[in-house]
Amino acid sequence: MITKKKRQLIMIISISVPIVIIIGILIALYFTTDMFKPKNKLFEKYIAQNINIIDEMAKKSPKEIMRSNK
Repeated sequence: MITKKKRQLIMIISISVPIVIIIGILIALYFTTDMFKPKNKLFEKYIAQNINIIDEMAKKSPKEIMRSNK
């Protein structure tokens, strides 16, 4: 038979390990995706990307833009 202390240790480990794994997954999702970011931060991020694209397109001539779209 397993002693009472070993049984408690096994229960603590079997509860804490999945919790730690779930927290790790949530942290990884937070830093690698836009899933948990507030809407205003997402808006700022994507508007900045669009401004950069517009600036690059403004530097090109219309012929270069038409060639890159094909």
